[in-house]
Amino acid sequence: MRVGVMAWVLTLGVSGGALYAAVPDLETIIEALEKRQSRVKTAELAWVKTVTYARHSMKDDQNRVFPDRDTIIERRGLLIIDGEKARYESQGKQWYVNDHTLKEAHEIWTTDGKVSMGLTTGEIVGKVPAGLIGKSASSLAVNVEARPLMIAFRPVPCLLGTTAESRQRWTIAPRLERLDGVDCVVLRDARTQGSEMRYWLAPSQDFAPLRYAVYQQGRILRQCDMKYRQDAEHGWVPAEWRSVELNRKTGAVDIQAHVVLKRVVINQPVDPGLFVLSFPPGTKVTDERAQELYVVGERNEKVLLAARHRKAAPPAAYRQWPVAVGVIVAAVCVAGSVVFWLRRRSRG
Repeated sequence: MRVGVMAWVLTLGVSGGALYAAVPDLETIIEALEKRQSRVKTAELAWVKTVTYARHSMKDDQNRVFPDRDTIIERRGLLIIDGEKARYESQGKQWYVNDHTLKEAHEIWTTDGKVSMGLTTGEIVGKVPAGLIGKSASSLAVNVEARPLMIAFRPVPCLLGTTAESRQRWTIAPRLERLDGVDCVVLRDARTQGSEMRYWLAPSQDFAPLRYAVYQQGRILRQCDMKYRQDAEHGWVPAEWRSVELNRKTGAVDIQAHVVLKRVVINQPVDPGLFVLSFPPGTKVTDERAQELYVVGERNEKVLLAARHRKAAPPAAYRQWPVAVGVIVAAVCVAGSVVFWLRRRSRG
């Protein structure tokens, strides 16, 4: 299985130069992506994701490898977008790193354009739901499962950036490259030392991103290839994508995923209440803005467990908080897409 997928990565990863003479400049690309984004005011997208973890592709906190054999799981996802607001849900099995077992998890992430919030329930956290209030509203831009759709429908904030400074980081390859017969302009971002993010945008498909990849010292670490269908009213709409994560030392495929969109609804009214997340009583919440850990009381009051800026050791309840919360915090890291992908490898 690894050999076949590696051949796919190598075949797609080395694209021949296109024959187009003119490569669009950054202003042309920005204008096209702004137009693409303005076409979709709201979207509701549901998908099924099949993930294959290769044998010994995961590591726990003590560097013990697992699983003992190739493992396939299925998850279902939902993304709802309304302007700057977004709601993401994921339902299915996830690895519980402490004991190397798969446990059911239901995750919800919301952002109202100002703050992001997350809630995890299910086997993976036991009877105590785990909540998170993030430092930034941009968590969904780097969420691995939601990212292909976010950059397709919200390419300006999630791909280019909204400030002149953020856009200056991009360089454009001097020649177009061809992916599956489609000519693409290649954007490169090398902000992180030794690492680089690249995007392949197809001018013939309204500059839809057909691929993005993370490189470290010239080697691919993660690659995602997207396919679209043409909609008469809304242009090129995502249909499916495949992604792989490679082992940094050996280059072998550790994790591969195939996602198929099952429902796509565009520019229909969306309930604004979907973007406001409430924590049920008993939820343990990490508030990254206030640097606090607390439990939601029966009357929705805040019962403080720890102020995270204090130097004193946190109480036992905090120290024993399930590792799943650590996964959640990693998943909403907003330090940047490259750093995010590099650091999440130990969790899968």
